[in-house]
Amino acid sequence: MDPRLIDDIPCNGPCRKRFRPATVNMDQATASILRSSGRDSGLRWLCPQCRQPDGPLRLAELPPELWITIFRHLDNLSILEVRSTCHRWKDIVDLNLCLRQNFSIEFERNFTMDQRYYPGNLFPAPSASLRDAKIITVDAWWPSFGPGLTVLSLDGCEIALPTLLGMLKETPNLTELLLIGIKYTSVEEIRVDFRLEKLRDLSCESVFDVFIDIFPRLRYFDLRTMSEDEEDIACRLLQSVQSTLTELTCSFSPSMLERIASMSQLHPAHVFHLGEKETVVQLCQIKMFQESIEDFCVTADNAALCEIGRNLRKLKSLRTTTDSADEFIDHGEQTKKKLLSTELRELSSTPSPATNVAIAF
Repeated sequence: MDPRLIDDIPCNGPCRKRFRPATVNMDQATASILRSSGRDSGLRWLCPQCRQPDGPLRLAELPPELWITIFRHLDNLSILEVRSTCHRWKDIVDLNLCLRQNFSIEFERNFTMDQRYYPGNLFPAPSASLRDAKIITVDAWWPSFGPGLTVLSLDGCEIALPTLLGMLKETPNLTELLLIGIKYTSVEEIRVDFRLEKLRDLSCESVFDVFIDIFPRLRYFDLRTMSEDEEDIACRLLQSVQSTLTELTCSFSPSMLERIASMSQLHPAHVFHLGEKETVVQLCQIKMFQESIEDFCVTADNAALCEIGRNLRKLKSLRTTTDSADEFIDHGEQTKKKLLSTELRELSSTPSPATNVAIAF
């Protein structure tokens, strides 16, 4: 025990605190009696706070759990008003995601974020969106704001890759990341010392080697556009997350599909193929896809649709764009028979040019 506590007097009330005799106006004689024989003699001492008669519980004394239950019945505007009432209520709101989950911060568009930019009174929303911003540095305020984020969207922003990585390092709770239309002023890949273990959804238009290191547990990956140089990185990223990925949106090339065919743990249930219809047959011949795809979105002709019906045995939902409505109608019965051999429950077809075509089941 701390020697300084030997002379303290313990309160036997609910608080269980210890007090110096002088701070509670206790003379040394009484203190000595309580120290030496209080426990044996049955003497019990209560501090001034514990001696107060029982009465109605003051609002300030209600436990945080009760306040959270009350606040959950409020709308967003009321929660903001509650937050501005007192420091205690502000802390209760800020520290509980269930009270903040419906809020999203949308930063000013067409704005430069540099060392002079500092957003005041920033609400700790779990979702943030930056659009058409020039991001130079956010070091002054992002480290305190980023940890509360679960969703981050950058759309049309101008930023250097090292700056983006610095922002991501400060978002350990991120589960969803959207990087759309980004203009990278530098693509230097710096060494990183963090991983976003909670990130599940990634949508982007460019991929970098560093993504393989920092996104280890993706479930949803949307890569709608990429250069030929990025195909290798994209394949290695898929290789690294093949055991967790369940939904994949990509413009598959023949060479990508060849490499994907060797990824034995890749079993996505939802696949959105944005590539040429000529690669649909190749995709349907990948064994893992035959055993896993339940939801398929694709551009296909009748031959490809027959291949889908022949190979994707677990298919439940098919959304397709066809090149020719006439061809689709002429061979519809054959296509229908092939698709009926699957577990298909939903079919949506949009011909191009737009003509309504449907297969009735």
